[in-house]
Amino acid sequence: MLAMRFAYGIRLPLPILCGASGVTPARFFRYNVATGLAWALLFTGVGYATGAAAATAFRNIEHVATWALLASIAVAAATPLVLERIAPGRGVEP
Repeated sequence: MLAMRFAYGIRLPLPILCGASGVTPARFFRYNVATGLAWALLFTGVGYATGAAAATAFRNIEHVATWALLASIAVAAATPLVLERIAPGRGVEP
């Protein structure tokens, strides 16, 4: 059941398959709680570690944040103009 929690698309039919194979509701509940807890702890731990690593890596570049924001806004604003110049008339009509 733990593997099913991580497999995209298989999580939904898992209760149906367990019921069809004869797994009792009490046993399914126990495994579901255990795998849910394992999944939550794993992803919380990975997120915490990633956030801590990012905070350490980006501690010294806080002064760049404003320029990065302005650059991303400029890129977002320029993208439709560039695409219209590359392929005129292929955009979405208002």
